[in-house]
Amino acid sequence: MRWLALLFVCVLTAGCQYPRDPEGTLDRVRGGTLRVGVAPVEPWEAVEKQLLREFARTLDARVEWVEGSESELMAALEGRRLDIVIAGLDRSSVWIKEAALTRPYVTVQSVIGAPDPTTARRLSDDLEGERIAVEAHSPEAAKLETDTDAVVVPVESLADVRGPAAVPDYLLDDLGLVRTDAELDEHGHAMAVSLGENAMLVTLERFLLDREAYARELLEREGKP
Repeated sequence: MRWLALLFVCVLTAGCQYPRDPEGTLDRVRGGTLRVGVAPVEPWEAVEKQLLREFARTLDARVEWVEGSESELMAALEGRRLDIVIAGLDRSSVWIKEAALTRPYVTVQSVIGAPDPTTARRLSDDLEGERIAVEAHSPEAAKLETDTDAVVVPVESLADVRGPAAVPDYLLDDLGLVRTDAELDEHGHAMAVSLGENAMLVTLERFLLDREAYARELLEREGKP
């Protein structure tokens, strides 16, 4: 019962608030300026910018965009010169020990797409010896090479591919491909805030998690092959 009493006292006093921002980020941003670091990674730059424009409106804030590389932006975030960083990050990011990452607001799978249902059923059973197109130098190309026995066919653009291809799942409809059961990888995409700024983190997370379907719509619209 003692801990219940302490909790009750905390609720009644202004000195016990959770979550909190040691640097007061959320309070400063409300009615002020949201400083966002942006790395030019498509289609994520367009998707995440739109989400943060709408997030800023919920805080009655204007957005100040700061462009740079991931390393530059993360250094600025750690130094409290930025409030949020967007860079197509996922939860397995190397920055997870240096920044607070939101829970994933949209999850993308890398899959094998086929030109028709019959081919999709065959590829779902076995990829050995199958010629699979994939965007050159992409994460999908690396996974296809290391994790399957398929014949990797690098291409500069997926738009002209007519056969099976390894693609992010949001491109399947645009490319006219049928999804197979062959999945290469999965990435939960997130945004970064400064470590310890928990009120800001929770507020951003709640906003993003309420808009998962909308984020997927933006991704499908912006992520054209």
